[in-house]
Amino acid sequence: QTDACRAYVDCIDARDAAAGIQTNVVRFESDGDCWGSEPGAKLCDTACTRGLDYLGSLDGAPMECVP
Repeated sequence: QTDACRAYVDCIDARDAAAGIQTNVVRFESDGDCWGSEPGAKLCDTACTRGLDYLGSLDGAPMECVP
């Protein structure tokens, strides 16, 4: 699991707790499907980085989502 995906999972968990919803981010967790190959890990890391950038830019984003 990359640092970006660790932070993304924390961000999603905080956002979900505040909103009373549940998002499936299992693939990004440390034992998720993202980490089975080098190309997959790079793709997931990019997705996590972009997800954090987007969620952190929203008004009222949880502090876990803001760099």
